[in-house]
Amino acid sequence: MNRSVDQLVRAEEAQREASQKGTKLALREANFIGSVVVPEYKLVLCSLPKNACSVLRMLMLRLREEPNAHWNANSSQPHPSRNQIKSWNDRAQNKRAHVELQSLPRQEIERIANDPAWLKVAFVRNPYTRVLSGYLEKVKRGILGVGKATASSTFEHFVDELVTRSPRYLNEHFRDQSDMCSFNFLQYDVIGKIESLRDDLRCVASAKGFLDAVDYGWAKGYPKGNDGLLDISTSHETRASAKIREYYTDDIAAKVYSRFRTDFEAFHYPQELPSAPEK
Repeated sequence: MNRSVDQLVRAEEAQREASQKGTKLALREANFIGSVVVPEYKLVLCSLPKNACSVLRMLMLRLREEPNAHWNANSSQPHPSRNQIKSWNDRAQNKRAHVELQSLPRQEIERIANDPAWLKVAFVRNPYTRVLSGYLEKVKRGILGVGKATASSTFEHFVDELVTRSPRYLNEHFRDQSDMCSFNFLQYDVIGKIESLRDDLRCVASAKGFLDAVDYGWAKGYPKGNDGLLDISTSHETRASAKIREYYTDDIAAKVYSRFRTDFEAFHYPQELPSAPEK
């Protein structure tokens, strides 16, 4: 069911609850890639690690490099080649491939922030699921550690290490979401949720005129099967939402809720553990 942008969670409320607007441009952003700017569509998108950032950043590259193209099942527009799709995938996590809000001159940031023609969008995720996903992908695979937690550590040990650390000392995969995205400065128009990513992203895309870029041109085997951005898979997926009850106890859930309470409250996630998605 399609929804208008006005029906999505509004960011003004989230910002008011998460942080106070600063007078200086000391933007709080992710360490590696912050909020991405797409001037061709007057769009600012905050795509945080473990919040479908790989596919969202692939989309941002496509919008910048093919801003006027339209793709659909009946279009004569050439389907992106496998090399194009691979290039977007390979460069999605390349900092130099994106235009970051924090890299722009102060006057330009202020102009974008105050211009209603620019749509500012952030995607957030239930902290319970995001913490577990970070553990499964980064810690259990030996890519990152948190304190004394390593690949051999249990989820409980990882959480015990995580909850004692300040956001400033955490990798962005584990930091508070409300401590990034320039929430301390930028007034977002829309906050979408990963739990309703397909509907929320299509809603934003429809409002800004790039729905075809979301729905078409991504499947390697086109025209067989689904061809949308959200129908492809990446190496970063962990299926954490289906594993919540496997890893969380009441005690672990209480620790995560206490540590990330600001995110829970700012983005209106309940204290109860989420239910496993329907199969």
